[in-house]
This record gives sequence, structure tokens and C-alpha cells, in this order.
Amino acid sequence: MECKIHVVEDCVDALQCCSVVSLEKIKFCTDQWILTDEKETKVAAHLKAFFNEDNSQQSISYHRRCYMRFTDKRRIIAAIKRKQNRKDNDSLDSEENSNKSVETSTKRRMRSNTLTTPITSR
Repeated sequence: MECKIHVVEDCVDALQCCSVVSLEKIKFCTDQWILTDEKETKVAAHLKAFFNEDNSQQSISYHRRCYMRFTDKRRIIAAIKRKQNRKDNDSLDSEENSNKSVETSTKRRMRSNTLTTPITSR
């Protein structure tokens, strides 16, 4: 048997069998971790595939520390916020880049108009 939610690298604790309650919590957290870009996202993707293949709780075992980390609501919320902040920053960066290109093209047009208008002497 192996830890299906192995997210603590150096954890070699005893494995525990999954109860009905812990299985439901793992499934819920799996759906939440899928929404993030963290190390746990890969584990969640593997779990999602595992649940689609075989839904028997007896075949799932885990380290207690891995379970605690994977089902920690605060970590999940923080990871979702980090992803949202990255997404917001990326959209701001792309807006700034598009605004800079508009400014640059407007300046070029103004310069070219200034250079092509004849200079009249008084």
C-alpha cells in the first residue's frame, strides 16, 4: 500500500485506511486543489483519476500528516488566493503592455504629423 495523498516529502509514518468521512473530505479537497497551481494540484489530479477508475475507500490509504496537510482549509484558501492574485497581476501586466503600445503609436503619429506639416515663416 502507498499513501495516495502523499504531499509531505519526508513522511514515512504508518499508513491509515480511509473511512467514509475521510473519503468525503478528501474528495471535497481534491475538487478544491484542482483549482490551484500548487504541488497538491498534481496529487489532486491523480486522485481524481483514481476516483473515476475505482471508488472503493478500502483501497485508499494515507499518512496522517499528508491527510492533515491536504485537507487543511487555510492552505487551500491561500492557494486559491495566490492563483487569483497571479491571474490579476497577469491581466494588469497585459493591460499595461497594450496601453504602452497605444501610447507609443500615438506619439509616433504626432511626431510624424509634426514633421510633415510645412513650416511657414512670418
